[in-house]
Amino acid sequence: MTDESARVSDRELLARMRAGKNDSGVLAWLLVPLATIPVAALYGEKAALVALFGSLALCVLLLQLRDYFMPRFQAGRLAEREYKRRYRLYDLQDYETEALAALDKPDAPEVILLFEGRALPHGLHHFVRIDLGAKPRLQVRRAPLPFDVLQEEDSATRLFRYDRPLSAAQEQRARQVIAALTPEQLVPPRHNVLDGFPCKAALLRRADEPIWTELNMAGLPREIDAHPTARFLRLFIELETEVS
Repeated sequence: MTDESARVSDRELLARMRAGKNDSGVLAWLLVPLATIPVAALYGEKAALVALFGSLALCVLLLQLRDYFMPRFQAGRLAEREYKRRYRLYDLQDYETEALAALDKPDAPEVILLFEGRALPHGLHHFVRIDLGAKPRLQVRRAPLPFDVLQEEDSATRLFRYDRPLSAAQEQRARQVIAALTPEQLVPPRHNVLDGFPCKAALLRRADEPIWTELNMAGLPREIDAHPTARFLRLFIELETEVS
């Protein structure tokens, strides 16, 4: 099946994801105990175990073959993969390699900042990338996670993409925040919160080791609100808010 997901609109992408939602897999697994109960009654436990494992293998085979007979399932998986790529929904560490490669290119940025935040339990995923250099740039992605996006009728209205140059004021503010940051300063303070808004970010400088930090930004007490990690993470949140 040809993957054309990258060329379709957000709404079409979501429609394909919904069409490919795996409901039939649940029904297939429900057949397993039903098939083994009469075998156990008639032929004993050993025969029942053989029937059980045989049924499990058959279910796996049927789910594998399903794509050939019902292409909407494969289309749904391809659409979900494109959705996660388009809105940067993979783990933030997955984008570190991409950013480090960008730092080695001609006319590369001097610094790349990466950020991820997740509003829990069922809020939005936030991705922000800031490039600082000759061409300062801000990239923002905001979207529900795949499981949550399928629970809403019109989730397309909650999707947000932004990719434009930073203003001079925004660039200056970002440079001021990161000017003297060290790995020791970005050691996260202790702050335990149920759900909330867990965030993590990376500071990538050319020819330097990456600096990672994380903190749940919900309900920060005053002493933690002034911590360098909180100030660093707040930079991303504020810039995203400004362009939304």
